[in-house]
Amino acid sequence: MKTLRETAPAYGTPRSEGTRFCVLDTSVVVGVLRRHPPSELLLADLERARAPVPVLTSVVRYEAERGVRSPQGRVRLAALLERTAVWPFTGEDAAVAGAVGRDLRERHQAIGDLAVLIAATALRRRVPLLTFNVRHFTRVPGLEVWDAFGGAGGA
Repeated sequence: MKTLRETAPAYGTPRSEGTRFCVLDTSVVVGVLRRHPPSELLLADLERARAPVPVLTSVVRYEAERGVRSPQGRVRLAALLERTAVWPFTGEDAAVAGAVGRDLRERHQAIGDLAVLIAATALRRRVPLLTFNVRHFTRVPGLEVWDAFGGAGGA
C-alpha cells in the first residue's frame, strides 16, 4: 500500500503560514477514534512525514467531542488532541462559509452546514482538506480536496 506522500506529494501551502498544513475532516478523525486501519495509517504517515502538518478545525473537534461515547474513545480523542492543533472558526471563516453555503444552495448542491464550516476554514487558509467524503467536498469551488483513500480529489 502506498503512503499518502507517495500518492499525493503536492500539498497546499498557505501563503500566510509558511508551513505546510492539511485539515483533517471529521470522517478521518472518526476513523482514528474507531481505530479504522486506513485512518490510523494515514495519520501515522502524516506524522512520520512531518509535512503537511495535520490540523483539526474547531468544528471537527466539536463533532468528535459530541460523537465519542466510550471511555476508550475519549482516551483516543485526548491523545489526538495532544498532538494535533485545533484551528478556531473565525469571523473571516464565517464570511467565507456564508458565501460557500449560499453558492452551494443556489446550485442545489448543499453539503450540510457543518461541512460548509469545515470547508470554509480550510479554504480561507488555502490548505487542503483530507477526507473520506470526497463527493461532498469537491462541490466547494476552490477547495483543494485530498481523498483519504489515496489521491487528489479536486481543486
